Amino acid sequence: MLAGRDYNWARAGVAKIRMNNGEHEAARQMFQGVIAENRYYIDAYDQMALAFQLMGLHEEACSVLEKAAALSPNSVPRQRNLGQVALRLGHVGMAEKAFRKCIAIGEYSVMKTADAYFGLARVCGIKNEPKEALQWLLLAQREFPVELIGLRAKITEGMVHHESGDYRRARKCGDELEQMLEADPARPDTPTCLDLAILLFAVGVKEAPVELLCYVIRNNHDNPVLQDEVQRIFDKARMGEEGNALILASRKEATDLMNRGVLLWKTDKMPDAVAWMRDARLKLPNNLRILFNSAQIIVSHLQKNGHDGALAAEAAQVLMHVDSIAPGQQRFAQLMEQLAALAPVVAAATEAVAAGK
Repeated sequence: MLAGRDYNWARAGVAKIRMNNGEHEAARQMFQGVIAENRYYIDAYDQMALAFQLMGLHEEACSVLEKAAALSPNSVPRQRNLGQVALRLGHVGMAEKAFRKCIAIGEYSVMKTADAYFGLARVCGIKNEPKEALQWLLLAQREFPVELIGLRAKITEGMVHHESGDYRRARKCGDELEQMLEADPARPDTPTCLDLAILLFAVGVKEAPVELLCYVIRNNHDNPVLQDEVQRIFDKARMGEEGNALILASRKEATDLMNRGVLLWKTDKMPDAVAWMRDARLKLPNNLRILFNSAQIIVSHLQKNGHDGALAAEAAQVLMHVDSIAPGQQRFAQLMEQLAALAPVVAAATEAVAAGK
């Protein structure tokens, strides 16, 4: 489309693709160009703010979101994102305004989010207004299914108690969260892991938050922005040097797991490579590189050795998991196409065998 005419929507689309492929600065520049052409192209602001966040430039992201919210204030996701970034930066007044607006406009919206309730509770805790903070938490637990928000509600409750100076109740929340972690081996998403680690360190727990942060690094071993954030958490917990060693060790563990599987693949030990990457996925269920390489190895195995329904289903399941945690990846589309292309070949071969050819 751009070859024929310079459409802003097409430029924004290309920029989104670049951002999903990790070209964050190139994407940011394209979004900036779209805004320069049309200052009312609001989606470009939201996307440029995301690009800044992915590069670790949160002040810049906050500034862009603030401009977007001024131009178009009645967006639940935009107000939520502005509140979260402002809270992260310590801009408490801005965060409070954004979260309150988010809750107000989201009351009857399909975009209604518990994030705004948790964010506002945090704001009230920071302002030493624990009573209102806990009221927002109770309201969130009435408005949203407890099985979806229970862990985050307890983390927020602990943070509210700690930020308002009630260290006894904060520690009690920490103890309850430790028990929840022990009861369920599955780990939450990365932002929740980071918040949980911050709280546990704050209330005097060491082993559990270290395990959480190492888990985050192992599952994001090629994300330097996130690694810097984890290092800052270790620094704040007065574990800077030890934390740096843990980060390096966790990165190496993930890299070694991945490289061993790739080596088996490259040396034509396909069954061993498939099995190795299957075990790697169990250890690091959200590591994109390992997930993609596991799917690639299965596809290569099928291309070389013929169709296997169970393996094909396994590859599809891995790829759908990737798309659920990081949608829009170019490699996802490529591997899904390769996997789909195997089916007609199999069907034709089956027909040929049935016909006695």
